[in-house]
Amino acid sequence: MPGSEALPPTPPMHKNDAAVVRFLHTECNEELFCSQYIRNNKATGHKNLRCFPHCCQGHKSRSYCGSSLTVACADASCEYVFGRFELEHASSSGPQMDKSIDDVIRVGDVRRLRDFRTVIKTKNNPLASWIQGTELSKDESMKLFELNENRISWHYGYVSNRFSTDATHVFRVYFFKRVSLENDTIECIAQMASTPFRLVSSRQIRKEAQTVAPTMLSLVDLDKITDDRKSYIDRATNLAVIQTVLMKIGDFVRTPRGIALSSLTWDISSNGADFTLFPNLHPQNEEAAATAITLLVDLVEGILAADFVRKIQSVLAALASCVSSASKLNKAFGGFIELMESQVFTHVNKAIIYPGGTSPVACVEQLVRFLRVSLPAECFVADEEAFEGLGFTTTSSTSSTMHQQEPPYFVAFVAQLRLKFQQSLQQRSPPPSIQSRTKGLSGKWHRSDSNRPDIPLFMVREYAFRIAEHFEFVLEDESFHIYLAASLIPAWTTYHLSGKPQRPLPGHMGISTHVGMNGRTVIAYIGWREVNRVTLQTYMWPMKPTFTRVRYTRHIQYEPETDRVVVISEMEQANFDPICPPVDADLDVQMNYPATYFPRRKYTEYYERDVAKKRKAPAM
Repeated sequence: MPGSEALPPTPPMHKNDAAVVRFLHTECNEELFCSQYIRNNKATGHKNLRCFPHCCQGHKSRSYCGSSLTVACADASCEYVFGRFELEHASSSGPQMDKSIDDVIRVGDVRRLRDFRTVIKTKNNPLASWIQGTELSKDESMKLFELNENRISWHYGYVSNRFSTDATHVFRVYFFKRVSLENDTIECIAQMASTPFRLVSSRQIRKEAQTVAPTMLSLVDLDKITDDRKSYIDRATNLAVIQTVLMKIGDFVRTPRGIALSSLTWDISSNGADFTLFPNLHPQNEEAAATAITLLVDLVEGILAADFVRKIQSVLAALASCVSSASKLNKAFGGFIELMESQVFTHVNKAIIYPGGTSPVACVEQLVRFLRVSLPAECFVADEEAFEGLGFTTTSSTSSTMHQQEPPYFVAFVAQLRLKFQQSLQQRSPPPSIQSRTKGLSGKWHRSDSNRPDIPLFMVREYAFRIAEHFEFVLEDESFHIYLAASLIPAWTTYHLSGKPQRPLPGHMGISTHVGMNGRTVIAYIGWREVNRVTLQTYMWPMKPTFTRVRYTRHIQYEPETDRVVVISEMEQANFDPICPPVDADLDVQMNYPATYFPRRKYTEYYERDVAKKRKAPAM
């Protein structure tokens, strides 16, 4: 969370009759376990889980990816720790069980140490199912053990079939003490399991990635891209200039001759709230400025209408494994620059900015020159805070600085997007907890009626409108699951409907968990259900003393009479008060901090249910 040091999620403790045990996780702020894991099935018999339990130190496309597991036990008599993958609801005929040790081990059961030693995973026995923990340290209150300290692959020999794809699994850890010094008998004093997860084959993931978009090479040829990032600095800066101007465009009225400057609102601050009319210009400059703004608006609409999000997803799918390699990261950076340039080249009205055809690089340069001579200087002054929510930072527009440093958001943005996209590939199906249930309202929906959302910023307004054209949801008594297939990072997101403050989840853009838009931090949300109506209320706190708090409320109402969904979105802004509790304070303290919220905007959208097309019967 910006402005504070966030503590990593604390895995739950497991209390047993004789011991308290827990997983330890201090490497990052993400959850220790995921809801799905990719498993590679090798011809050699290896069935290795990728990224288990997580890969916060950087994803690797080849070889081992993941981390070891550290566990703690409060019982000083604990001497041995063993773990293995199991079905969440184990069957006595489960193929992953070791008959020499028995199928099920309960607290109080006694086993022989020699039986474990014959089935422990080692380099010479890589297909064994049991992993032994190595003692790290101990004190008066806790003993620590590390499983898979050598970080070799996490093999799980479970044999699946098309009828068991929805089965859930766990990694279960058993804690033992020695019964007698005279023999190798050991007694189980505690056990605990990871959160349940599904297995997805790497072949299935590749198939889904190809479904998202067929190939990256049709858009950008990585083999032809140099890994010298400095060679792209000037080109990235030109794109940053275009973005700076775009992120200042507010609302406008379009006429047959283009955008009317008299109607154009302009962002003059970094909080997305202080809009004014476009600066007054000398009459002889008004036509050029109107042409430039119209050119940019048409460019954005053309790019989005041409399925730009799908193209970005194609890039991310192809580059999701490049995080660990500096050379590949540089190529990915260059690939993103070339993709952006190609989109400008394809969709900008080239007849306005230069005669004849040229390369995408030259096209972007010409566009920047055209904007500079057509628009006043204040159009090119970037507010860094305006882009913090998207991981964006642009440079100043002065010629003395524009070519001296690289716009850093391109590298950070590309790296973070690719990592989040790789993780989202494992979340393209509904959560395992709801897949097998028939209760609850669910369905796929498409928007049938709506105006553009009443959002002041043109870029955000266009993007928000397009990603919400289709969505899928599952509504249960205590939770609401939603999936936006057209978002930049599509993944199922779960909201709890307890009516109590909850920590926020990663948004559909999939970037930072706790970061919102326009220099504000998402501190919490509250969700509740009233029959067929779900309300999600998100609270955003300012990261600057000059900003105010914002509250977003979204009502999702199902109408059974018409079988449609109505979505009402509201934004409220609090009265100005520079005294705020710290963003890492208790949730109840933050939520109950006094404020008066004033309505800022509200709009309604209507959705109809998608109807699957019936396949025509073959001619007889």
